[in-house]
Amino acid sequence: MTAEHIIAGSAYSLAQGMAGVSTIFLRFNTVTVFKSSKVVFVMLMSHLILGEPITRTAISHSFLMSVGLFALSNSDLKTSKHADEKQDSIFGIILIVAGLATSAIGNVIQQAVLQETPIQW
Repeated sequence: MTAEHIIAGSAYSLAQGMAGVSTIFLRFNTVTVFKSSKVVFVMLMSHLILGEPITRTAISHSFLMSVGLFALSNSDLKTSKHADEKQDSIFGIILIVAGLATSAIGNVIQQAVLQETPIQW
C-alpha cells in the first residue's frame, strides 16, 4: 500500500461524510445538482495533479454549469425564511463543495495509480 492509496481512501471517506452532512443543511434538489457537477471538480483536479490539458469547450461548459450552481444556491438562500436557515445553507454549500473537491482528488489519484501515471506533487 502506497501513500497514494491512503490519500485516495481518506479523500473518499471525507467526501462521503461531507456530502452526507450537507444534506442536513440543504434541500434535496440543491444537493443533487451539486453532486451532478462533480465533473467540474474532477477536471480541475486532473489538470492540477496530473497536468492534463483542458479544452476551451470544457472550460465553457464548466463555466455555464458553475453559473447554474450559483443561481440554484442563491435561490436556496433567498427562499430561507430565517437568518439561521441562511447560515445553515451557506454551511451546507461549503460542505458539499469541499466534499466534491476531496472526492475529485480521490478520483484523480485513483486514475493515476491505475494507469501508473506519475503524480505531480
